[in-house]
Amino acid sequence: MALFDKFLNRFDTAVFSDQGGRTSNQDAYAYKVQGWLGCWVLCDGLGGHQGGELAAKLAAEECLRTFWQNPVLEPESLRNCMKTANRLINTQRRISLNKLMSTTVAMLSICKSHALWAHVGDSRLYYFKNKKVFRQTADHSLTFKLMQIGEIQPEEIRGHTDRNRLLRVLGTEEVRPEIENCPYTVESNQAFLLCTDGFWEYIYENEMETLLATTQNAQTWLSKMVETIAQRQSQSADNYTAIAVIVK
Repeated sequence: MALFDKFLNRFDTAVFSDQGGRTSNQDAYAYKVQGWLGCWVLCDGLGGHQGGELAAKLAAEECLRTFWQNPVLEPESLRNCMKTANRLINTQRRISLNKLMSTTVAMLSICKSHALWAHVGDSRLYYFKNKKVFRQTADHSLTFKLMQIGEIQPEEIRGHTDRNRLLRVLGTEEVRPEIENCPYTVESNQAFLLCTDGFWEYIYENEMETLLATTQNAQTWLSKMVETIAQRQSQSADNYTAIAVIVK
């Protein structure tokens, strides 16, 4: 009983989602926390209002449902979640005859002191240790690839004319999620941020760190980031969604 108590309500979670300057919100999220175990999923739909919104909702809910059927922190478990969600989206595409239905996904799972995450597309996961970004997922996008080979600088990704050209999404014949084990023991005051491109486009990593260092809980941290983004968005800004998780 003492071991369970140590991890009771261990994860402080806050969520924000807004349609921005668009007529609909094609982002979706789902999460469930149970004592020392938690799973968080965030998606950004592509393919227009009907297609993208449905794809993101299906993926978020299916990834979470599949994980909790057998909540084991192994790479194959997260890979199976995304494969299952991909099959569901493809089935819906065939039914609706919407070939453009697809979505990005970022998924985090934590059990006690172990974390594992996976992603497809350009929705990001940041891992903060000592209030600093220690890990960041690599976007499956043309602009991130250009940055990796040295053709553009990291700061040029935001606002680049080809930034929305993705190399991997859910809603294709083959899904290839990138999966990473957290290289450190998950301890108190460490934090995670899952966010869509409409969110990270308007706030820099050093600002995420500064705001995290001045707050004590996930909701305040997320609210301060949203305030920063709101000051910079254009009237036609994309949907923007984020999940902030601080380990107690």
